[in-house]
Amino acid sequence: MRPTIRRLLGVAATFAVIAAGGLTAASPAGAAARADEDTFRLYSRFYQGTRSLAEGSWVSDEDDERFVIRGKLYDRNPSRRICARLYLTYSWSEDEDTIVTEKCGRGFKRFRYVLDDEHFPGSVEAQVCHWDRRAKRDRACGRVVTLYDR
Repeated sequence: MRPTIRRLLGVAATFAVIAAGGLTAASPAGAAARADEDTFRLYSRFYQGTRSLAEGSWVSDEDDERFVIRGKLYDRNPSRRICARLYLTYSWSEDEDTIVTEKCGRGFKRFRYVLDDEHFPGSVEAQVCHWDRRAKRDRACGRVVTLYDR
């Protein structure tokens, strides 16, 4: 099933549950809270007729203080000079850090990051850009998207 259709079916099911008055089955006593999770698909702006893409998912388990984000970063530009870049900025307490993933040349690169204990994020933001290796700067970035916010 295509991801767009799957997403629309998921949204329709969610609205059906909300319209019906929410969930009626009570959870059993002592049941553990389910971890938060979601998927994402982010694009850069067009540059030289192509866009970079990052897609994946994240899981947040506050009980175990563990946050996992994984996915693929796609570079669709045929030039090895122009690369796809994914910026993941996460903050915790009063500090923040940025993880950069880069793919140069057509194809994709898998990524997986685990944040836990002292670096369990309060929020995670992501942005996909075209990176010019020669000029050493971003060329066409997509919008900054908040993936997770406690």
